[in-house]
Amino acid sequence: MVIMTTTMTMMIMIASFCLLYGGSGGGGVVGVHGACGTFVASDGTPYNNLAYLTAKTSYNVSEPTSGSPYLYIYNYCAEITTPVPTGVPSSAAQCGMNGGGPCVALGTLNYTIGDHPNGPKMGIVITYEPNNINYRCMGGSVSRTIKQIVNCNPDVQHRLLSLVEASTCQYVLTSESSSACPGKPIPVHGCGTYKATDGSLYGDLNALTSTTEDYTSGKSSSALYTWNFCRDVAPSSCLLPAPATRTFLNNCDQLGYISHTLFNDHPLGPRFGVNITYEDVFSPPLCSGSTRSVSLVVACDHALEYNLTSITTNTCGQYNINMRSIHACATNAPYPPPSSCGRYVSGNGTGYTYDLTNLTSYADYTTTAPNENTRFYWNFCSVLTSKLSTSCPSQPSYVVKDASSIGRGCSVLGNASNKFVVNDHPSGPASGVYIAYKGTTPDCPNYLANIVATCDVQETRFVRVVEYTCRSDIYMTSKYACPL
Repeated sequence: MVIMTTTMTMMIMIASFCLLYGGSGGGGVVGVHGACGTFVASDGTPYNNLAYLTAKTSYNVSEPTSGSPYLYIYNYCAEITTPVPTGVPSSAAQCGMNGGGPCVALGTLNYTIGDHPNGPKMGIVITYEPNNINYRCMGGSVSRTIKQIVNCNPDVQHRLLSLVEASTCQYVLTSESSSACPGKPIPVHGCGTYKATDGSLYGDLNALTSTTEDYTSGKSSSALYTWNFCRDVAPSSCLLPAPATRTFLNNCDQLGYISHTLFNDHPLGPRFGVNITYEDVFSPPLCSGSTRSVSLVVACDHALEYNLTSITTNTCGQYNINMRSIHACATNAPYPPPSSCGRYVSGNGTGYTYDLTNLTSYADYTTTAPNENTRFYWNFCSVLTSKLSTSCPSQPSYVVKDASSIGRGCSVLGNASNKFVVNDHPSGPASGVYIAYKGTTPDCPNYLANIVATCDVQETRFVRVVEYTCRSDIYMTSKYACPL
């Protein structure tokens, strides 16, 4: 009996590790009732991503030989799902087609991982202890068992190559998978840090990873999108574990894989945020020269913990999930800001002392107006460094209002050529500060922009923008706006 196929799709999940380590590399890793975990070959070659072989629902294949009655079900290092072999939990079974006849266990759940027959860098072999309990062969003198040889193939998620009954009741399954290639562990716990092309360091990306619940587009959209940062989403109706999924009419698609994660600068520039892309290299491309993918595009916004702005896609199967977050702001920069507010003493120098240095941002502050068609940019005592739209004046500025998306142009509300003034907070000298900037707009030659920072125990947050004739007040709260 020989089964050959090249079209199987892998069903993988990360299961909990239940490994008992024994022996040295090449002597094998002994395991039971878990996922394949990790393995170090006899020459020291590490296999760190074997857990991705373990399936959420079992693999199955029917024998194409004419008249064959059998269906074969298997998994890697874990028990197969229904139907379960009679009396013996197993990682593989031979069953009668169409529910006829019992399922016979091909070995047990106890296994040993060892070197690949062609060499320690070529993949792995998983050998299972024989089924000595029931359905023995050759009049009870031979026990059924199975060996799984998994070749390393970095370009294939999973493919069954053959299933051979090498000798009576002794089965050998050969497959190939990128998960059986040597390499570093796939990151599953957080994004860590990212250094942009201009040297800006994004050191707070772990805070984007949610360990309690995944991010979602909500049920109001036609399709439900679910995602997380550098971590697979919780089990869903999708067959494969993935860091981002799309569900439509009860059909679930994986949009990319943790094993193919790319970190890039934000599309607008290296100081605007980050772009974390998961590629789907295992599905056929929809467009020539392109790879299916999903990109988590997160813009720096000091005023928001997190906000979903839009989800877009194109005909090539590439999705963009656009967000804003304070955790996508650079935690340092390759150069310091041109200036900072420094210290301020209220009451004309006789009252409370403030250290406003940390209110100056390397990436500027930005937010949309209530109508979402106008965006404000500002900083504390420092000129803007953001890449503004081409309609904005190129002159150094402290505060800019960009309404070019609705045909109203871009105005400088705080011109760097005008001196700014730090004042006591409108509610009193112990409540914070406000900074007054002067600018010029087509309708107001003497425009006034006030940045009002109120003392709070939390990090810096945006509150609101209030617009008047020839004046805008931008309200914020911050622990850096508290007196010393």
